[in-house]
Amino acid sequence: MSRAARNEPNGAECADGANTNGASGAGPQIAERYMRVTARETAFKVIFASNFTGEISRGTARALYKSEKLTEDDIEYANKVLDLVEMHWNEYSAIIDRLSRSFPEVRIFPADRSIMLLAMAEIYGFDDIPDVVSVNEAANIASKYSSEKSASFVSGILGEVIKEKRE
Repeated sequence: MSRAARNEPNGAECADGANTNGASGAGPQIAERYMRVTARETAFKVIFASNFTGEISRGTARALYKSEKLTEDDIEYANKVLDLVEMHWNEYSAIIDRLSRSFPEVRIFPADRSIMLLAMAEIYGFDDIPDVVSVNEAANIASKYSSEKSASFVSGILGEVIKEKRE
């Protein structure tokens, strides 16, 4: 009996429209997109922890990479994100503070700040990731890990980041 006949889902959809059910013959490209979601969430967790420790912990990163079973490509992606966030933390934080006019950066939830830092690393440092995908994925992470209003707040700030980048 087919999945449709049993009324089963074909797999979750990523923000970029990729179906996560790589095992059903969707191919390695789909599986690769899905794994990027896991790598992105793993990088978010490391950045989030750094809000409390004051530094990006490579030990925490390695432990999470292992527990999430990230591929070498995913680890390379996550390490690049972490490097960019570490190098540009103050710059990205200043942009967040300036763009969140009525909501100073120090009052932003640490999860939201971490999500925006990750997305800004992608927006400024990854030419192969469309800006809109970075914003959509950030909104998805905010929906999963932060408050109910966070996705729209994060999307709004990141939309302004993209607008300024293009000017």
